[in-house]
Amino acid sequence: MGKTLKVLLYVFAVYHLVLGVFGVFFTGFSFLVEKVIALAFNFNIVLDAQTIWMIKPIAAYMLIMGVISLIAAANPAKNKNLIYALAALMVVRILQRLVFAFQGQDFVINANPVGNYLVIIVLAVYSVYLVWLTKKINA
Repeated sequence: MGKTLKVLLYVFAVYHLVLGVFGVFFTGFSFLVEKVIALAFNFNIVLDAQTIWMIKPIAAYMLIMGVISLIAAANPAKNKNLIYALAALMVVRILQRLVFAFQGQDFVINANPVGNYLVIIVLAVYSVYLVWLTKKINA
């Protein structure tokens, strides 16, 4: 159980660290960032000064979430509260995506609605599994 939890946390960390680094440090390479965003989020975006300005704080959040995940993965038994916070973040992301989905296609012009629902399902399963594994530590 502990090893599985660590792997899940490391996967979460790597995902967030990679995207965070791209968004914080590589926005000058707009073609590359656009491809990474399309791959990671199934969303086609054109980077201009305004979108770069908006991406930077989101990327900083992702970078910090990656660092927090690394800390939690290093010792899950000691960092249960961090893991619960990560799961809570995923629940907020699920709610956000549901709100986007109900706002209709006009709001998410370049996003794939099926991909959005798939991400919702993956986040739900992932967060529940994280919490379940965390509760099993030293239970």
